[in-house]
Amino acid sequence: MSQEVYEMITRLDRERIETHLVVQCAPMISGMKVSNLLNVEKKLAPQMKQVLERSGISYYLLLESEDKATFLVYREDGLKAYLMQDRVCQSMKNFGYESLDLSDVLSRFQKRYADCMEQIAEFPHEMGLLLGYPVEDVEGFIENKGHNYLYAGYWKVYGHVEEKKALFNRYEEARKVLIQLLASGRSVSEMAACYA
Repeated sequence: MSQEVYEMITRLDRERIETHLVVQCAPMISGMKVSNLLNVEKKLAPQMKQVLERSGISYYLLLESEDKATFLVYREDGLKAYLMQDRVCQSMKNFGYESLDLSDVLSRFQKRYADCMEQIAEFPHEMGLLLGYPVEDVEGFIENKGHNYLYAGYWKVYGHVEEKKALFNRYEEARKVLIQLLASGRSVSEMAACYA
């Protein structure tokens, strides 16, 4: 994150859910990614639901603690299409997902994610696929146990490094633009509509 973007973020109201959405989910809001994780204080969850119900962006509660909530925030059509790609579909089946119906996938993943967070199960590597990461990088992460990566940005990269670096730069530029739009008074719903 550049110093300029960091300074813009510090001037935004952290009690607004839109600030968290833009900072954490800009690549998804701008249509570059199918989904993002969103971690917020539990008290902001009702605000998030109000903001997103007018945006065309979907969400699924993955985990809730006493004071925090973790959501998968996604564009439904994009996530469904990504999961149906041949390599992604095969990988999901290898992770034990017999049905790739989105509601079934999210329900099963929620359980696996919660079990991991409670330290009663291993990390659910399919999270990378649900976040739209390339299969080669998800598989590389598993095979190398998170080591021997060629580059680390939004995720650990195991192939096509220059392509991924350029993609990560576009993600950062999207974050900068959306932060500027939010600071100028635009809503997340308006931003999402521009990229729908």
